[in-house]
Amino acid sequence: MIGLIISITVLFLLILASYIDIKTKEVPNLISYSIIAVSLGLNLLQSIITKQFSNTFYSFIGFFVFFSLGLILYYTKQWGGGDAKLLMGIGAAFILFPKELYKFFNPNIGNIPFILTILLNIFIIGSVYSILWCIGLLIKNRSTKKILKITFKDILESKITHVWVILVSITLIIAIINKNFGVLLFFTTILVSLTYLLIKIIKVIEKEYLIKQIPVSKLTEGDWLVKNVLLKQKIIYRPSNTGISKEDILKLKKLKIKNVTIKEGIPFVPAITLGVIVSMVIGNLILIIT
Repeated sequence: MIGLIISITVLFLLILASYIDIKTKEVPNLISYSIIAVSLGLNLLQSIITKQFSNTFYSFIGFFVFFSLGLILYYTKQWGGGDAKLLMGIGAAFILFPKELYKFFNPNIGNIPFILTILLNIFIIGSVYSILWCIGLLIKNRSTKKILKITFKDILESKITHVWVILVSITLIIAIINKNFGVLLFFTTILVSLTYLLIKIIKVIEKEYLIKQIPVSKLTEGDWLVKNVLLKQKIIYRPSNTGISKEDILKLKKLKIKNVTIKEGIPFVPAITLGVIVSMVIGNLILIIT
């Protein structure tokens, strides 16, 4: 019963966080901390009632595993702080598949730990979600040709293009000599090349539409500044991997700095939420696809 309560509560909070993230591009700490508190607290309560502390042990293990992963993603600027905190709560809630949910769903999980299933699904769905979000930006701004032109110009001017041409030539020669291995290698090279192209396109879209100048009055804690803030040619703030702090925002306001340049992130919480839901209802997407 407690497992079902945790599942329903966490899913409700994730859906609420998704809505807020889309509207404001921020996730309130109250939601993140509530998911962590509910997951750890209710698992502890179940352990006390049943006098079996395996649930609490696994819950803390899941929390610390996702805590470590969240820190890595946060400090490498892959995710925002809100996303990372939600991930910690998900780890505390779902390191094991809630047995009560088998009454409603029959997901294909196999022998893969449920926490890993969730993680894999989040990244698979997140990749598709990010691509669709970028396509949406292109359609909204009617700038597909412009973005592709900038991307290909950037690629052609890059030294890696020469390496790519040499690599494709080598794989073609290998394909002629050994068809089975060579064809596989050739298509792998093409796949890697397309992935590289996609990353370059996303970077260009990011530069064109997600890097913006905003008034200091609209800064919020955790925003990522992309440029040094100068006052009379003196640097008064340097961009930080953890984003700007409340103290630094107050400092900029006191010094009457008008505008700063920030990088907006894609609201990723909906992808995280969908990853959890798919894991519960369908199972591991890799197992299903293969």
